[in-house]
Amino acid sequence: MFRWIRIGLAVLLLSATAAYAALPGPHRALTPLLFGLHKIAPNTYSDAPDKAPIHLALMSAARLQAAEFFGPLTTNPRHIFCTTTACAERFGLRTRGLNYGSHFNFISPRGLNVSIITHELVHSELHRTMGLRDIYNPKFPQWFDEGLASYISQDTRLSFVAKPNHIKNARNLKEWRKLNSAETWQQNYSAAWTLVKAVADTDGIGVLQDLVRRVENGEDFDVLWRALETQP
Repeated sequence: MFRWIRIGLAVLLLSATAAYAALPGPHRALTPLLFGLHKIAPNTYSDAPDKAPIHLALMSAARLQAAEFFGPLTTNPRHIFCTTTACAERFGLRTRGLNYGSHFNFISPRGLNVSIITHELVHSELHRTMGLRDIYNPKFPQWFDEGLASYISQDTRLSFVAKPNHIKNARNLKEWRKLNSAETWQQNYSAAWTLVKAVADTDGIGVLQDLVRRVENGEDFDVLWRALETQP
């Protein structure tokens, strides 16, 4: 009996290993050297090591930009830089950039610029106190997460939205993704950017910084945000 259990476990392990190697996706960032990447700096990998100076310069500029808001950055996510579509496909990357908490940031060929890298770094930093329970009910709603990242990264693709409140029901990532499509993403990201920018323009960036600190320390985001919106 135990022999068959061992055989069954071995089969399951082999199947899982085969699936890990065969299926494209972000899990491959756990072992990037196995999937055509080269280490160009601590926790930083690229499919084009000859372009390492360019990638590291972009990273340095992005970290400085994010640090203007957060102060010295406290997270050190693994960065995956893809300069080709083939590389991006190996990691299931279909957007310019993609963030997984404070652990992984993926940058596609279209995202190899300071703005996109900064955007993903902001996500990492904002997630530094978030855990598994924040997946469905995050302490920072997803619309604010995206709005702050867009604001700090100075995303020039976005523009002012007159009535931006339609995005406020998108509290978690699943709800945000459901809201967005190829036709609507620019409007929705612009709406999130508009809400965050309005506070910064009216009350100063220090108010946003204080909001982040207070929410990280346990205060309720919605209560604090309503107070900002209703103050004279």
